Amino acid sequence: MTKKDFLSQLNILRQDYKKTKEDLYLKFAEENNPFKIGDIVSDYYHTIKIRKIKHRFPDARGIFNSESDFPTTIFTGTELTKDLSPKRIQKNIYMCLCNIKRKLN
Repeated sequence: MTKKDFLSQLNILRQDYKKTKEDLYLKFAEENNPFKIGDIVSDYYHTIKIRKIKHRFPDARGIFNSESDFPTTIFTGTELTKDLSPKRIQKNIYMCLCNIKRKLN
C-alpha cells in the first residue's frame, strides 16, 4: 500500500463516518419530535402554527455536555394571537431545553 492509497482509503472512511453520524443525528431528531406540520405549539414567548420543520445538528466537536449539544428540531411558523388568529410574523421555536410548554390542537 502506498501513501496515496492510504490517504485515499482514510478519506473514504472519514466520508462514511460523517454520513453515518449525520444519519444518526437526523434519526435522533426525528424520533424525538412529537409534532408535525399544522400543529399549533407554544413556548414561553410565542404561539405558532408549524409550517416548516428543520433540524439543527451540533457542531463537529462531538461532545455532549448539555441539551443544546444534541440534535434538535426547529419549528418555523406563523405567530398566532391569544385567540389563535394569525399575525403576519414568522417565528422559530426550538425544541431544545424542553421549552415547548404545550400543543394546542
